[in-house]
Amino acid sequence: MISQSLEQFFHNLAKVIGGTVTTIDLSAIIDTALRTEPVRESKDVYYASHLPYMCDVREAFKRVDNMWKEPAETDPASLKLMALGSAVHALTQNKLLAQNNVLWGTWRCRSCGMRIEHSFRPALCTNTVKTTTLIGDSVESTCATRFKKHEDRWEYEELSLVCDAKNIRGRCDGIVFLHNRWYIFELKTVSDLALDDMKYATIQNHRVVVPETFNTLPNQGHVDQASIYNGLVINMIQQGKLPLALDTFGGALLMYASRGELKIRSFCILPGTQAYTYYAGRIDTIDMLVKQKAPLNGTKKCSSRTSTYAKGCPFVDKCFPRKKATQS
Repeated sequence: MISQSLEQFFHNLAKVIGGTVTTIDLSAIIDTALRTEPVRESKDVYYASHLPYMCDVREAFKRVDNMWKEPAETDPASLKLMALGSAVHALTQNKLLAQNNVLWGTWRCRSCGMRIEHSFRPALCTNTVKTTTLIGDSVESTCATRFKKHEDRWEYEELSLVCDAKNIRGRCDGIVFLHNRWYIFELKTVSDLALDDMKYATIQNHRVVVPETFNTLPNQGHVDQASIYNGLVINMIQQGKLPLALDTFGGALLMYASRGELKIRSFCILPGTQAYTYYAGRIDTIDMLVKQKAPLNGTKKCSSRTSTYAKGCPFVDKCFPRKKATQS
């Protein structure tokens, strides 16, 4: 009989299994592993996901001083949220969308690594691979027989969006075909509470409109990011780099999925190049500041050294020099 006391329960359990019951702090182990991620080093490019939050002065300083290392994320809670978001992305792409045959792009065979471009999820990979058993024997098998579930055989590779003229890079979550039109697919994961509040928001002319009492989603930065993707895709099609038709382009589907109950709400940002043109102009301004070696002539994102973005900026002392203490 199990005692009502939790302590007595574990004591009795130890007797049954013939050993001592110990606890393992898996959370601490996971936190330690997450913190070992290397410091990120950005490149001399403009990432579409960063453009809505870009500071012209900071970008100019990075290029003038040739300083590209970014502070690494060390907060375990944030790292776990990012890892969970990646898992939701993989589930949505490789199972939910793929099994409905609406996700288009590049697919990689998880067995042999072969890539198939400009396609919905393929049926079977007919290649053969050699593997080694636990006892060291070499075995040859087909890719199709190595994975039992169809969704395990192929992995979706997110579409790379590039504008060489402005040095912009992006990677959208996919291209989906719905009702004889195709859309850029962009997924964001949020809390259940944030998704519930989202029902009060609308998008008008690429701007988020929400009642004053609600200040949540869709995030204007997310809308701008999806709008930039619209412009990048339009440019790539016009340059012959994407085999898609502009007359059936429906725009960008910005989808929010809650991390708890996986509730979903989507917004459609209609096709257009307004956001892309705006940020391309900002990049031209930054390039001019770099050539003049005068980053401080640009527009600062922060109003003081205590601003949220300033706290993690390596150039905060250049933008907001510390005042020297005066002797009394």
